[in-house]
Amino acid sequence: MRSTEIFWKPWQAADYLHIPVPAVYKLMERREIAAEQRDGTWYIRKSVLDAWLDKPATTEELAELKQLIDSSAPDGENEHPSNS
Repeated sequence: MRSTEIFWKPWQAADYLHIPVPAVYKLMERREIAAEQRDGTWYIRKSVLDAWLDKPATTEELAELKQLIDSSAPDGENEHPSNS
């Protein structure tokens, strides 16, 4: 069975991952998420995002990712209510 690959622009990938768009660009810059550029527009394969999500991560990697996401979020979006 043949499947069709889905390509998303960075803003669509950010929506799928539930992270800010600037964080997606930072992940692309760091080559943690592979992207392709066609006619000046970046595209990311959904299969690449799914593989990235499924990849095991250490506690340190998760903390670094949280810091990256928080630093990329517009003011106020990175504030989480306490569970107390």
